[in-house]
Amino acid sequence: AGDKGQNAVRKRITGLLDTIVQAEVVTPELLNRVLKELGSLIRIQNKAYEENLKDLVAACEQEQTLLALASGAGVSMAADTIALHADEAGGEALQEWLKRVQRLRVGNSLLLPVDSTPQRLKLAWIGKNLDRYVFVNVKGLKALTLAPDVLARQLHSGEAVVLDDGGEPLLDRAQYSMLQKMHRDLVHETTHDNLTGLLNRRE
Repeated sequence: AGDKGQNAVRKRITGLLDTIVQAEVVTPELLNRVLKELGSLIRIQNKAYEENLKDLVAACEQEQTLLALASGAGVSMAADTIALHADEAGGEALQEWLKRVQRLRVGNSLLLPVDSTPQRLKLAWIGKNLDRYVFVNVKGLKALTLAPDVLARQLHSGEAVVLDDGGEPLLDRAQYSMLQKMHRDLVHETTHDNLTGLLNRRE
């Protein structure tokens, strides 16, 4: 039903644009009518997005409450425990990206791999103890749920990219960008021949 609605909106927008293109004279009245209807379509889309987002957040909160009740003391790991696990699994290098993850806020946009295809997603919900990060697509529907250490590794590898600053201090953003660039350069140097620029055949 959602896809049908999206297709109907796209079809209507295309029809409105065609009305302008095919008109012999684009009068102010015609332009105002088209703009008015486009504005109405945008409001409908925004309302659908907000409703989907509200439903998603409510479902996440309910699931978190039920899991906590079932466990008796909550199943979420505390942030310091998550950091410890990440340190054990990936060493100190991963800690900078884990800190980056912990500074993310609801509303931040990231480029994330979904079925091997990069997609722009928005962070819609964060678990109470920073144990889950839920992302939505442009429709406000859940597209991805990631644990903090998984997201940190994706940032570390360059698979994931933060598309806005998330309210971070300028120095932190500059340091993160530098670390990410150094990591990419290091990966390139270790996998490519210095003279030819071709991939090494070590594997």
